Amino acid sequence: MLMLIGRWWVSLGWPVAHLSAGLTRVSLAGTVLILLQLTIGATMRHQHAGLAISDFPLAHGQIWPDLSPASITRYNALRVETMAYEPITAFQVGLQMAHRGVAGLIFLVVATGWWLTRHRVADLPPLRRLSTGWLALLMGQIFLGAVTIWTNKSADMATAHVEVCALRVFTGSVLQGVALRLVSRGAGATAPSGRGDAER
Repeated sequence: MLMLIGRWWVSLGWPVAHLSAGLTRVSLAGTVLILLQLTIGATMRHQHAGLAISDFPLAHGQIWPDLSPASITRYNALRVETMAYEPITAFQVGLQMAHRGVAGLIFLVVATGWWLTRHRVADLPPLRRLSTGWLALLMGQIFLGAVTIWTNKSADMATAHVEVCALRVFTGSVLQGVALRLVSRGAGATAPSGRGDAER
C-alpha cells in the first residue's frame, strides 16, 4: 500500500508512457497464468498428484513421459518397489506435466516484462526493481518446486512453493497497476519541452 501512495507512484507520467501498453499486457498475462498455475496446483493436491512424477527436470526419465497404460503400469511398479508410493494414473501424470508447461509459459512472460522495463525505462528505478523482483520470485519458485520433488514433497518446501506463488500474484498485480496508471497519465499527454524531440 505504501508503494501505491509514495512520491514515485504519484509522479508517474511521461518518461515511460510509451511502454505502458506492452507492460500492461505482459503483467496481465503473467498474473492470469500464475492464477491458472495455482488452480492446477490445487487440483494436483486434491488429486494427490504431487509426486505423480518423481524426477526433475526430466519426467520419468523423458522430456515428455509416455502415458500409455503399459507405461503407467511400469511407473507404478517402480514407485511401489522403491518408495511404496500409491499408484498413479495417466491423468495425474498429465496434470503435473501441464503444471510444468504453464511454468515455462510464465517464465517467458515474466522475462519479457523484465526485459521491457530493463531496456526501455531509463529514469524510473522502482519500476525496474519491481519487475526484477517478479522475475526473482519466479526463479525462486521454480527452484522450490524442484526441491519439493527432490525431497519427496517435503512439507516445508511444498508450503514455501505455494507461498512464493502468492507473492508473485501480488507483484504482478502491482506491476499491472503501475502500467495502467501510465496509460491513464500518458493518454493525451504531450512530451515536456525538449524531451519529445529527444525521444523521436
